[in-house]
Amino acid sequence: MRINGVKLLAAIVAAISLVAASAASATRVLELVEGAYESLLADVVLPATAAGFVTLPPCSTCPPTSLGVGAETVYLIENAAVPFADFVDAAAAVTASGRARRAAVYVFYDLETKRVTRLVLDDFDAG
Repeated sequence: MRINGVKLLAAIVAAISLVAASAASATRVLELVEGAYESLLADVVLPATAAGFVTLPPCSTCPPTSLGVGAETVYLIENAAVPFADFVDAAAAVTASGRARRAAVYVFYDLETKRVTRLVLDDFDAG
């Protein structure tokens, strides 16, 4: 009878160990390194130079905030990377055509430095 008790105890310890091991491996910690804002093009002030600031309201009732851009910032129109000058020209063309409220700017930035990593122009009316 004592042998059956030891086997039962061993089985319980093994089961608890398996549960504890699977619970430990299931724990994942994600560290956010990038933040993002989304705004209508009409509400965004784009940088005047490639080493300037982009200014936008983080929410519809928030005061505008400015984030720095620099040589490390990537500019995209839809999904295509473009030089800074082409990005600004495309945004100006969308605005001049009266579609600034039908286009969005997505601003991705480093949470630690508050520097812009990517600026994305999304023209909703583009084919």
